[in-house]
Amino acid sequence: MNVLPEIRKLLDGLSCNYKVHRQGDEGFAYLDGFAVCVTIFAPNSDRTVFIDSECGIFLYFGEEDCDSLCESNFNSFAETLTAVLKNEICSASIYVGETKTLLSSGLKSKSEVEEKPVAELFAAPALADYYKKVIEKDGAEARFIFWDRKFDKTVVIEKKS
Repeated sequence: MNVLPEIRKLLDGLSCNYKVHRQGDEGFAYLDGFAVCVTIFAPNSDRTVFIDSECGIFLYFGEEDCDSLCESNFNSFAETLTAVLKNEICSASIYVGETKTLLSSGLKSKSEVEEKPVAELFAAPALADYYKKVIEKDGAEARFIFWDRKFDKTVVIEKKS
């Protein structure tokens, strides 16, 4: 799938600084045919977003555990990427216990982060009670990583005695 023209048009329209990588580039030997990996550079930090078109369209964004989104529909992908670059969506991860074991992660909207309790953000409704119990028992740290660092947020939840 050759999505490079659409990706370029989208990123140019958003005034992004980016670089296109192809199969012959160092570290990108896995790319084949028309596949590309595009690195988008944040204007005010060392943050990057990677778009990989090798098997569908993958968006990688986050720090410790990158969140990814695989889309076969470019319009849906473009909406998500635009929301990330406009700080409307963040990479959210929750770690539990003293060892900071990853419990869950995903892309979350800024409004969800501001409005929902942490346990509800990370669990499907059927798991919300379980997540709440684990967080209360072991304590947790939720990290919300935005494209612009000024919106980043960390929430520490102490374990209940």
